[in-house]
Amino acid sequence: PPFVIAGNDLSGDIIAHALSAAGLPVSRAYAGSYTALVNLYGRRANAALIHLYDLRANTYNVPSVQRIAPGMPVMVIRLLKRKQGFIVQKGNLKKLTTWGGLLHEGVRLANRARGCGTCVLLDERLLSLEARPEAIEGYDRECATGAKAATLVSKGCADVSVGIERLTRDVPGLEFVP
Repeated sequence: PPFVIAGNDLSGDIIAHALSAAGLPVSRAYAGSYTALVNLYGRRANAALIHLYDLRANTYNVPSVQRIAPGMPVMVIRLLKRKQGFIVQKGNLKKLTTWGGLLHEGVRLANRARGCGTCVLLDERLLSLEARPEAIEGYDRECATGAKAATLVSKGCADVSVGIERLTRDVPGLEFVP
């Protein structure tokens, strides 16, 4: 059977290509971080690409692996370091610099899909503010990819998305607020 790599990160495609070139049959299962980890635990994947923030531990991944894949022998390897933050139109017209700024009236969010690492980060930050997701206009507007969410911001359909800095280089008219 193929070696299955679950997760949406581009690094999975690079790894899959390298393994395939070395003669190993590889399959990709594109899923958000949470689902990728559940797939690993359920033995539907051999590797999971994740970036799951844990508020209590104030760190990524290890607490989620311990909670979602308990007792499973896994190795956590850090492949990438990247900045998550706000993706806004050039000029940051809504002056968004803090998580609380998302709760201001008239701020429209292009959210990521439930279960992806970016949405988990947002949910954890809202929890720390004791804020309900429904307080954010557009929270229920889920985008399958960070690029789709960034494009909605660039077109003025939303004021902000949470995402990685690289997206502001890929989509014109955007800036990144760490």
